[in-house]
Parts: sequence; structure tokens; C-alpha cells
Amino acid sequence: MNRSPALYGDGPAPAPGGPERLPSLWFGLLAGPAAWALQLPLVYALAVWSCDHVGMAALHVVSVLAVAAALAGGFAAWRNLRRLESPADASAGTRRLMALLGLMTAGLFGLVALGSWLAVFLLSPCPA
Repeated sequence: MNRSPALYGDGPAPAPGGPERLPSLWFGLLAGPAAWALQLPLVYALAVWSCDHVGMAALHVVSVLAVAAALAGGFAAWRNLRRLESPADASAGTRRLMALLGLMTAGLFGLVALGSWLAVFLLSPCPA
């Protein structure tokens, strides 16, 4: 019986930076900006409600989740960069660029999310 390597997984192992890594590359690149883009309107929307109901805890939870998402994106980008140490094909340069940009955007938007969280600590949305 003739077995096809593509059907049974007997073929060569995929490249370390192959197409199966593409979702991880995009996550590393977009997690930080997406986290901050969600944090900013959510904190503004929850500000008045949190004064009336639960205090500032909801604002802090949203901010912690945004910073954690930016850190997770940075970790994914770092992991992708580590897997691309030896270029396996012509598209390794593009994947390396995406991983480096993911590290930079995660760092930048992680700091921006921390700055937005600092505003939650310093400025009270509750009327005096």
C-alpha cells in the first residue's frame, strides 16, 4: 500500500518559522495595541459606574488585564524571535521583522497601558 507522506505526517518536519507560526507572529505584533485600544474606552466607560457601585476595582482590573495582554504579546514576539535564530527560508527575514516589531509594539503599548493605569491611581472620576 502506498502511503502519502502529506496525509500521514511522515514528511519532513516543518521549518521553525513556517506558516504554522503566523498566528503567533500576528498575536505578538497586535496584542499590545489591541489591549490599549480596549483599555482606554473601557476605563472611560466604567469610570462613572464604578463610583456608584464597586469603587475603583473595576478600573484596576481592566488596566491589569491590558498590561498582562501587552506582556503576553511581548513574550510571544520574543519566543518567535528566538525560534528564528537560523534563517530556514527566504521568508525568515519577514518573520524576523514581525517578531522585532512585535517586541517594540509590546514594549511601547505596555508602557502606554501603564501610563493609563497611573491616571486611574492619580485621578478620581468620582465627584467630590
